[in-house]
Amino acid sequence: MSYRTKLPGGAPWRGATAFRPISRALVLTAGAALLLASPAAAEPPKPNPGQLEAAVRAAMLAQNGAQAKKDYKTDSLPEPVVETQRTAGSDWAFGTATLPAPTTTPEAPRTALFVAKRTDGRWRTELQGGSGFAELAKQAPDSVVDGEEKNLFAKVVRAEQTDYARAEATQEGSGKPPEGKPGGAAGEADGPRGGLDTGLGLPWSKGMAWRLGGVHGNTGSSLPMNSIDFFGGDGQVRAAAGGRLYKSCQRGDSALVSVVHDNGYTTTYYHMTNLTNLANGSRIQEGTYLGRTGTRLPCGGSANGNHVHFSVKRGNREVPVAGKTLGGWTFFQGGGQYQGGAERGNQRVAAFRGNITNFGSSGGNTPPPDAGKPPTDNNRPKPPDNKPKPPDNKPGNKVAKGTVDSGRYAGINLRSGPGTNYEVRTRVRTGQTLNIACTARGESIQGLWGRTNLWNKLDNGMWISDGFLNTGSNDPVAPACDAGDKPKPAKDDAPKPPADKAVKGTVDSGPHAGVNVRGGPGTRFAVRTRLRTGQTVNIVCAARGENIPGVKGMTDRWNKLDDGTWISAGFVNVGNNGAVPACR
Repeated sequence: MSYRTKLPGGAPWRGATAFRPISRALVLTAGAALLLASPAAAEPPKPNPGQLEAAVRAAMLAQNGAQAKKDYKTDSLPEPVVETQRTAGSDWAFGTATLPAPTTTPEAPRTALFVAKRTDGRWRTELQGGSGFAELAKQAPDSVVDGEEKNLFAKVVRAEQTDYARAEATQEGSGKPPEGKPGGAAGEADGPRGGLDTGLGLPWSKGMAWRLGGVHGNTGSSLPMNSIDFFGGDGQVRAAAGGRLYKSCQRGDSALVSVVHDNGYTTTYYHMTNLTNLANGSRIQEGTYLGRTGTRLPCGGSANGNHVHFSVKRGNREVPVAGKTLGGWTFFQGGGQYQGGAERGNQRVAAFRGNITNFGSSGGNTPPPDAGKPPTDNNRPKPPDNKPKPPDNKPGNKVAKGTVDSGRYAGINLRSGPGTNYEVRTRVRTGQTLNIACTARGESIQGLWGRTNLWNKLDNGMWISDGFLNTGSNDPVAPACDAGDKPKPAKDDAPKPPADKAVKGTVDSGPHAGVNVRGGPGTRFAVRTRLRTGQTVNIVCAARGENIPGVKGMTDRWNKLDDGTWISAGFVNVGNNGAVPACR
């Protein structure tokens, strides 16, 4: 059986199977050529396109069909577009599969790489994002998936398996991850202003400013909000980081472009024109030219005004851009689609209201978030620690050393105790050498080499997770700390009013898995716990704090609870339970 995939109007997709009449003379000529050709000149067998495309389409619909129907708000989907890019004999194939988007709404297509192997006449097809993709790619001949691609796809799978991937949905409603814990995998790694440093830049030249569009879902109405529209500047769209480039739905001078990056992320670029002529699978660098902003729709959807629809995925799983740092800016989402914006240090730019400069994948020199602010209990300089430090080279009591390794993150937090509920004192970066005074067991977090509850107390009195300090061993390399060396987290010892006098509220986390409860009225305060939708809280009083987007919009109102912790009023519904008094 043969499959034909066509665009509206009858033009076949590039790479899809199409048939044309063949003249008798041409058949006779071809037959003569076959008789004269030697066996060595015969072409190697190729996969049956009908069988292969049917298998890939079935896999694409099985893995993505249900979610696509929900996002596209339809009961039927167009036939997936299958574009085979490489083959080996008749038993191996590699390429892209894409679900076109409806043309009536601002949705974007869904695409995935595939690798397929035929055994006993049946095709096994694995899609990017599936559990068997990297494993089958590893088995493929190098002519189908080269060695570098095999390593790259394996890296992506490892990245998806970390706690970081599982923690995406637990971000606070503001889109910011827990302070000091932007994600489970690097629980201690921060980007500018506390955002998770993705190691990605923005999709244009470094040092240039473009107009910021809104944060939204890939379909313009779906969750998570993993996409941003950008426009203006010189109009030249460039790769956000290095990786391997793949095109799908290529038609004329436009296509949906995907770049699989070495750090586990995949970025996609849509609506472009004047597309790069680089071949599929090309190794590219950050800033490589991809195309120009436009309104092209090679695979469906709609567009108004020249722009690039830029999306971020973890492997092939859509992840929210809120709380993540790209190009030196930490993005946040608003109360609805095409809202939100970005912040850098003390600068905050709302969607469609300003330009942002691309500082590249390294993020540039980000000003500290508290620069220019009056001192508070949280940013006031700490008095010097005058306690004697352990001698560095005393025989029998030599201080152990470790080297910081922050992986793909901007830096690692040093804290006042062995856990993320302790105050952040400073940050250190990859390559710095630290002196370890003693070790203790504390909060278990995911480090670069796996989960660990081992923490190292340094000679300056601060603590760092062993998961980000290379000591040459997974075991303690310094003596155990005395009981008095392990501080207790600060507690609010203020008298608490009776619960029956507190105003009751109900948590509403909206589309998020939970809401952070903090040590103060802002995201710079340590996370004490998390609450989920439906839980009841006792509110003692309210105060003005950091302005963040809640379920019903932006608010700077924070509620203090009867246990001394704080929660944004944007995620608490008090209904008719009474007015909340102001904190004194």
